[in-house]
Amino acid sequence: MQLILDHRIQALGEVDPRRTALIGIHWQNDILDPEGAFGPIFAARAAELGLVPRVRRVFDAARAIGMAMVHVKVVYEPGHAGVLRNNALFRTVCERDAFVRGTPGSEFATPLGPQPGEMVVEHDRISVFYRTGLADALRERGIDTLVFTGVATNVAVDHSVRDAVEDGFTTVLLEDCCCSSNASFHEAGLLTLRALSTHVLEAEHFLAWLHAR
Repeated sequence: MQLILDHRIQALGEVDPRRTALIGIHWQNDILDPEGAFGPIFAARAAELGLVPRVRRVFDAARAIGMAMVHVKVVYEPGHAGVLRNNALFRTVCERDAFVRGTPGSEFATPLGPQPGEMVVEHDRISVFYRTGLADALRERGIDTLVFTGVATNVAVDHSVRDAVEDGFTTVLLEDCCCSSNASFHEAGLLTLRALSTHVLEAEHFLAWLHAR
């Protein structure tokens, strides 16, 4: 792996904020609220890491320079009709009655929700690009670079970064603006993403780059 990591692109270089979109994946009440359907799995970890205020700082700084914002939520119809149940994750979603359209749990957590005019994308699988048309919508806006935040590092974030890379986007993963249910899952995801994503940065590094624009 080190042989590969030695070839990482070290600097953001030619990344243009006008052609960049910041993506927030699953900043929803069912994940961040301790009482949410997936709150027992993620909420305590997110609180321990101070995730929400850190991500909010990144969102505010990106908006301040006019960067495009994309907010992604996972949503299912009541009763989860038609939802695949071919793995433990999807079965848990159904059994916990999670992310149901029209419920408070499916909505974005207030500090990290969209502002007027910002793009909102709904999906029902793992990658945010699967059957959503997001990649084409971004390209139509002239966007070629994507900055990722979200939950969970080793599931939706991982799959989405991989899809973006394969589709030709430059990707920036903010490693301390995402989390998994525990540190070991988070780090396992990052082990591979450090080789696959164009850049993997901490929020402070990214904020310093934004403030220099």
